[in-house]
Amino acid sequence: FSVNFHSESYTDVFESKDIVYLTSESDNIITSLQDGKVYIIGGLVDHNSQKGLCHQIAQEGKE
Repeated sequence: FSVNFHSESYTDVFESKDIVYLTSESDNIITSLQDGKVYIIGGLVDHNSQKGLCHQIAQEGKE
């Protein structure tokens, strides 16, 4: 797998139709990866002081 880091926001780098935002609050379980999709791993910043932040960001990105 290729891992890339960008200083810009992911919304400025990738098209929204290609973004899959992974968050620990989701009821969905990912069972496979799709070519051409960009997977944002958001659960890494969900500390107790910011519980739910990644889920909120993912929901806002759907709009």
